[in-house]
Amino acid sequence: MSQRVLFIARELTEGGAAFLAIRHLKRLIRADRKIDFLITGPISNALSAELDGVAIHTPGVDINTSLTNPLELRRACIRAYPCLTNDYDIVVGTSLFPDMVACVTFSASRGHRKLLVLLDEGLILPDLKADMKAAMQCAIVATDHLVPVSLGLFDKLSEYYSILKEIPRTIIFPPIEPQHPIGASPFNRYLPDQLPHVVTAARLDQIKQIPTCLRTHWQLRREGIDFHWHVLGDGSERFVLEQEIAQLGMADRFHLEGFQIEPRAWMKYADLFVLTSRSEGCPTVIREALAEGTPVLATDVNGVRELIDDGVTGSILADCEVDLKDNLRRLLTDRSACQRLRVNIARLPRELAGNETIKLSELFSGNRRPRSRPNVTILIPTYNHAKRIQQAIESALMQDYPSLEIVICDDASTDNSAIVATRYLHDPRLKYVRRPLNIGRVANYHQALKVDARGDWILVLDGDDYLIDPMFISKAIYVLELNKVAQPLFLQAGHRVIWETTRKKSDSSLANAAHVDILPSIETETALLTGSQYLSLVFETGFFTHLGTLYSRTAALEQGFYTQNISSADMDSLLRLAIKGNVIVMSSIAGVWVQHDNNASANVHRDRIKENVQIFRQISKEGVQLGTIDLQKLEKELTGFEARCLKHLFSTTIGKSSIGPIAALKMLLIMAQVNPRVYLDRELMQAWRGWAKQLAYKSARHLMSKLKRTITKLFLRS
Repeated sequence: MSQRVLFIARELTEGGAAFLAIRHLKRLIRADRKIDFLITGPISNALSAELDGVAIHTPGVDINTSLTNPLELRRACIRAYPCLTNDYDIVVGTSLFPDMVACVTFSASRGHRKLLVLLDEGLILPDLKADMKAAMQCAIVATDHLVPVSLGLFDKLSEYYSILKEIPRTIIFPPIEPQHPIGASPFNRYLPDQLPHVVTAARLDQIKQIPTCLRTHWQLRREGIDFHWHVLGDGSERFVLEQEIAQLGMADRFHLEGFQIEPRAWMKYADLFVLTSRSEGCPTVIREALAEGTPVLATDVNGVRELIDDGVTGSILADCEVDLKDNLRRLLTDRSACQRLRVNIARLPRELAGNETIKLSELFSGNRRPRSRPNVTILIPTYNHAKRIQQAIESALMQDYPSLEIVICDDASTDNSAIVATRYLHDPRLKYVRRPLNIGRVANYHQALKVDARGDWILVLDGDDYLIDPMFISKAIYVLELNKVAQPLFLQAGHRVIWETTRKKSDSSLANAAHVDILPSIETETALLTGSQYLSLVFETGFFTHLGTLYSRTAALEQGFYTQNISSADMDSLLRLAIKGNVIVMSSIAGVWVQHDNNASANVHRDRIKENVQIFRQISKEGVQLGTIDLQKLEKELTGFEARCLKHLFSTTIGKSSIGPIAALKMLLIMAQVNPRVYLDRELMQAWRGWAKQLAYKSARHLMSKLKRTITKLFLRS
């Protein structure tokens, strides 16, 4: 059976990354492989013409790379590249970083196995924005096998991204062109001056330090050391270089030869090959120069020490300017030293041309990365959410995390929820479970977690809510893996609240707002907190979300999640878990909580307010017994939180309360039972006085109405 292969790259322009992709692709084009090449950025028509037999895909529409709505970005990428809807055997990312669209397309692509070729230091560029970092992290999480082009590059990247060490990897040097006859020397036009020739192959970019080469050449010429220097490549710095060449009077010695489709002849007949890059993944040009027997001078970038034996086959430049000048002076004035290097190069074992591609194709077999990548279950408990559940399901299916299952747990809905949900059963990630009888919200949560879920980590998405970040789970797993030494029990991100209700909320100025983002008050993108720190954050700021929480299934089952049949069962479960270990909070929006009249928090019965608020002090006392909580330090925040909870719950039930002053007295009794200190909370007591007046007014109106009816009846009888 033929293999379907998808290559993804950020560009196809004159440079090492493009040549690597082209050389791999040329060797992989066989009858048993169908190859698509997706390019998210600029493309050279001359280079693309070399890929006969490869289907090249470029964006058909403009893609807005703003991550204010990540879900829309992912959808835009899929619209721009219809090939992303195909199921591929292999997906190879050959040059992704730091391109957001390339990273998103890689993580969004559907492949049985994904290989990520690490070519350069694009992962660790300074001043990367948070959305760019997030996209790159998602690409890493989606990877089944890493293919660094040098050990030096991998070691450097893994210092910044320790998660890379957890992914299987194979070091594969960039492929070089196969051996073939090389024509006449391109330096014949300079005869009969008999001067040495130095060659550099690099694009004209600041990172390649070509101006340093020019100034070094000029200084050596002033010392009486005369030679030609040829730079093969083009780029944005060409005009500036031409001006400097003219100013130094070096036009007859320092030559910008432009892009050369075949650089091997230049390398073969050169006296020396020079590379002055500040950064490389593994310079292919050094391998090519050595293959032609030419000594190499190169800066100490990634891959150089794996290719050059310093002092034997070339020289490694610790200081570009100083060492470059000294080595050029030595080798150009002592031709015997240069000849000794050539003799040593000739003794190197000759590798078969193209064997790197053979190694790459060997990685095409195999399955996805096993248990080292945790499985995640999205639980969607639902009851009569037919009007909203479609959005919840689609947002779950849009997640780019590969090891994912989605379980819809229908608590015997009486509307069309089942019809809507079963439309998506063609996706193998999705499972639909229907309860034979309605068991209630909390029991449905518990059953879903205990019986229906299989993942290592759980995210609960109520049927009337939805995710807006398609990379949320990938980002969350990435952060959890980075902090796995601390063994975090759950990760919690922010959420967006949207009000869809006709009921007036007298206690909230936000009732008519379009949306409000609820985020943790942390200074960094993520924060690892102890249980005590997390409770302090919750009690002080009120930050909490069930929607944006990824928790350990094993820890949840041990804790006994969703065993208390209260509206705050989710908060009760997670806070009890938090006091037993560490928690991670993320300053990002995971999804949308749609607040409406049927929310559990809006339907707490007056008689159950006390038990829904008392749990917070009970949990804190349990933490004291475990030795993780200091209640004295937490008392102020806890009391304030209790007061705010009482205020909220009283306000949502006031309209349902019995008419009469007795309702206000019952409120005071509940306050005393929860914590008498809440009487000192000014905002709560001010609100209570307003409710008491309101209830008294309603009671007076009720009595007057009743008295009026009584008098009317007596009058009519008389």
